[in-house]
Amino acid sequence: MVKAQLIYKQLFGAITAKNYFDVKFNLANDKISDVSEYLVENKLCADEPTVTECSSFSQINVLIPKAKFPEMIEAIKGFNATSIIRNDLKQLIK
Repeated sequence: MVKAQLIYKQLFGAITAKNYFDVKFNLANDKISDVSEYLVENKLCADEPTVTECSSFSQINVLIPKAKFPEMIEAIKGFNATSIIRNDLKQLIK
């Protein structure tokens, strides 16, 4: 791959990232499949949620289009999500 293509991909990734938020939240383990299914079915995440499972609660991580963030927050609060953290992305390579 030529250097120009590599630079293009890096720049395109930075531009693409401006359209997404990285959201993390905690959720009771018994609600993980319901929330994951809801987020995917309603296109409230880029691909599918990433789950880091722990004993009683787990951390869920999703990339979400910025325009859908308010809808997603209301939805996950309905599942009793806690410790919701929203971060800006610096780069997103697809």
